[in-house]
Amino acid sequence: MQLLAVVALLTIAGGAAPTAVSPFPDTAERRFVAARSYELHKRYPTTAAAQRGGYFRYTDEDRAGIIAYANLRWQSDDHHPSQLWYDERGRLIGADFSRHVTDRTRRPRLWGLAPGRWTHFIEHVHFGTRSGRIRYGAVYVDSYRDAGGDPRHPAAHPIVRLGFATNDRDVRFVFDFPELWVVSVWLVPNPLGAFADTNPSVPVLHRNARDPHVAL
Repeated sequence: MQLLAVVALLTIAGGAAPTAVSPFPDTAERRFVAARSYELHKRYPTTAAAQRGGYFRYTDEDRAGIIAYANLRWQSDDHHPSQLWYDERGRLIGADFSRHVTDRTRRPRLWGLAPGRWTHFIEHVHFGTRSGRIRYGAVYVDSYRDAGGDPRHPAAHPIVRLGFATNDRDVRFVFDFPELWVVSVWLVPNPLGAFADTNPSVPVLHRNARDPHVAL
């Protein structure tokens, strides 16, 4: 059974990597980060507010202390995030904004953000299963198809066939994560920069945490 590795999901589109971009925002990007932080803390300060707004949890805590919530609206028009990040205490700490990939050689040019901020994610399938508590995972699209699934019409049975659950009832959710450009932003102060991979001000309660796109 083929399991996901985070390095395989975060691919470089179009071959060569872009010029390295500082994790610290420039002037235009600081305005973007400040505005998004104000808006999202006002709208989604807690996980309960996120759930009322149509988001649901789909990962365990990762190595950066992030628990991700998605709304399955992958085209982030009008600055609406496709994913919100919370820490284990339920504090809003960050967000992902995404755009569908129409040209792998061209990163989005939006909102005053440097194109190099956008990371290319390949399509994959996420799921949650329950055996006591909910367990979160993900598989490659090819693996899901090999198990009889259609990622455009996600269903529980392929997850069972892949051995992640004993019956369809134990699969609490399954969804297709399409091929996307994603820009990730910390919405709390980060001494490493608003676009850094980690944030030392965010506690990591589970030191053996997996990355959010790694299957269980």
